[in-house]
Amino acid sequence: MNEENYTGYHGTNNVAAQKIIEENQFIPSKDKKTKLYLGRGVYFYIEYKDAISWNIKGYKYDNEKYPNLEELNQQYDIINVDIVVLKDNILNLNKVENIKIFDELTNEIRGKLVTKPEYKYARNKNGAIINYLMKLKLLTDVDMIIRNIKDPILDSDIHSMNDIYRKVICVKNLNIIKNISMHEKVTIEDFKIVNYFYGDKVK
Repeated sequence: MNEENYTGYHGTNNVAAQKIIEENQFIPSKDKKTKLYLGRGVYFYIEYKDAISWNIKGYKYDNEKYPNLEELNQQYDIINVDIVVLKDNILNLNKVENIKIFDELTNEIRGKLVTKPEYKYARNKNGAIINYLMKLKLLTDVDMIIRNIKDPILDSDIHSMNDIYRKVICVKNLNIIKNISMHEKVTIEDFKIVNYFYGDKVK
C-alpha cells in the first residue's frame, strides 16, 4: 500500500494528557471561534521540541509567566503517536501544486463563504475556509493536512533569524492515529535548547 508514516507530538496540560491516555483517543477541537489555522481536527508537531515550545506558551497563558523546567513538567505533558496515512489522502499545503488546488476550491465557494458568520467573524480565515470545504465534502479524501506555520511568540531582538516555522499536522480522520503514549518528561538538555528562543524569560 502507498502509505506514509509520521511520528506526531501533541503538547497539552497534564489533566488533558492523562485523559487522552486513559481513553486511548483524542477529541478533535471544535474550534468554535475558528482560531485554528487548519480548522477543526487534532494537531501534532513533527518536531518534539516544537511541542515543548507549545507547552511553554500554554503555561504562560495559564499562569501569566514563563515556567522553569520543574513547573513545566508539573503542569504539562506531551503525547506521542504514530500516524499511518495513505499518501493520496494527505493535503500538504507546503507544496505549490496543492496550494493552487486549495486556492481554486476557495475561489469556487468564495461567493457563498464571505457572507457566512463562521467566516465573517472567524479569527483565522484559513481555518474557516478549510472547515467550510470539509462541510461541503470537497475535501472528503483528506485524512490530514500538513503546513509550516510561523511561530507568533518569539523575541525578534535575541537573534537575527527570528522567523521560525514549525511543521504542523492537523488530523481530520482519527483512524490514522495509532499507538498513543505519554512521552517522557522534558529533559534539562531539551529545555535549554528550546529556551534559546525565549531569551532570559524561561529559566
